[in-house]
Amino acid sequence: MSGYRVIITEHRTRGLVESDGTTYTSPPQTEEQARSLIAMLAGGTTGLRGGGPWRQPVAGGQRIIELDGQP
Repeated sequence: MSGYRVIITEHRTRGLVESDGTTYTSPPQTEEQARSLIAMLAGGTTGLRGGGPWRQPVAGGQRIIELDGQP
């Protein structure tokens, strides 16, 4: 299935937390599903346009969210 993937990268400041961060890529999904996931991860933001990146603060760093896919 082709579709949209959400890429989440968390950057952490070593010393504030015990991990440097992580990256997660969602399985393929519809654009509507992907944008719903992005809205949840971005703190309930609605009306997200484009492929990001969107940034959200997290403990010890920031979360970067991107949309990758075919229109």
